[in-house]
Amino acid sequence: MTDRRIVFSAQRNEGPFLLEWVAYHRAIGMTDIIVVSNNCTDGSDLLLDALAAQGAVQHIRQTVPAGVPPQLNAAEIVLREKRFRPGDWVIWLDLDEFFVPGFRDLTIDFLIEKLQGAKADALALNWVLMGDSGKTGLPERFVDPAFTQASKPFYQPCFLTKTLFRFDERIRGLQLHRPLWVEGSTPLVLNGGGKRLGDDFIHGTHRNGDPVARTDVVENRYRLGQINHYAVRTRQLYELKKLRGRGFAAAGDTAIRHDDDFYSRHNTNHREDTKIQRMVAGTAAQMTALLDDPATASAHAICRATALARLGDLARA
Repeated sequence: MTDRRIVFSAQRNEGPFLLEWVAYHRAIGMTDIIVVSNNCTDGSDLLLDALAAQGAVQHIRQTVPAGVPPQLNAAEIVLREKRFRPGDWVIWLDLDEFFVPGFRDLTIDFLIEKLQGAKADALALNWVLMGDSGKTGLPERFVDPAFTQASKPFYQPCFLTKTLFRFDERIRGLQLHRPLWVEGSTPLVLNGGGKRLGDDFIHGTHRNGDPVARTDVVENRYRLGQINHYAVRTRQLYELKKLRGRGFAAAGDTAIRHDDDFYSRHNTNHREDTKIQRMVAGTAAQMTALLDDPATASAHAICRATALARLGDLARA
């Protein structure tokens, strides 16, 4: 058994957002951050190298085989390399997703104590979509009082979840939103309201074969935590996102997902959600500590400068 709390991600060209994302998850108590990168052109891989040299992350560079989505290949790598050990608590997040535990101190340890006390094996947490809050361009921070506008509590896209899970021999694979458990196993999986999820979630699949990753919990949906999802950030940054490509699609897949309809559905400014604001100071302190390293500061500056240059190119196009 271990006391590790791990956040795992796969990324490409998300350099301007990396430092804050790493700092925030360190601030809530994640002990290990594992990021797999591929084919970066914005300096984000060099920033990850600098953070790895500090011991802040584990950075894995991948070469993605033809026909394989980068995120799924990244998942296979971390399992093959045994990056997780029995007893680790793990969550797979994208760089636009922030894990917000649902208790006053906002730390992961307190939440995990509750889960262990309930003998739970996993916790499926619903999204809260965060809108652009009327901001434009490339802001310095997103864990910031300037970004508090969010979706309605029961907005349909927020029925999707991300799952914090305890790694053990019953897990046969990873999917973007949840682990895949061995058929016939009976892990105790809770929803955000603390209610037990049934076999239709644990082993259920959709018609296309994808595992079920949605919960329709209404009562106290966010009591145990939530995932703040900054899917669009700002209109200009959304245009950069479209250029980056999709991590869950193989190279050459021409299916369009990030269109204007996606933007309008995910730019949700319907109410104020300030839960993550309790970590503004903690995130800032972690960022300052990481930037004390000259290599990290230089790489972060390059990532921001590259993003600003690309935003300028888009504006002139």
